[in-house]
Amino acid sequence: MPVIVRRPRPPLDGLITAITYRAGEQPCASVEKILPGPATGLWVNLNRDEFRSFSDTGQVNRVPGAMISGPTDRASVIEFEAGHAHVSVAFTLGTARNFVGPPVDLMRDDLVSLEVL
Repeated sequence: MPVIVRRPRPPLDGLITAITYRAGEQPCASVEKILPGPATGLWVNLNRDEFRSFSDTGQVNRVPGAMISGPTDRASVIEFEAGHAHVSVAFTLGTARNFVGPPVDLMRDDLVSLEVL
């Protein structure tokens, strides 16, 4: 599965730590555990207009294919469909507020649709 990571140059280097493109020949859907952390990121699903995550109780949560993932206090589980492709932007700590309107605290422990923002 090709993964391309680019570190931005000025003027974005102080605002964004990485832009990642991931696409693949992944033959079937998989789930990945995303570890807790203070970072905020923008994710865009290039295959389908949806991201699916799973709560601790197994409840399926659906978010449209363009979302912001806020800082988290707990791990989350996200499904990636077969042959998935997505782009993600990892913001430098404290800089997501330059790109989104609501305070990042409102996104804590959540995946938020760009439509909501």
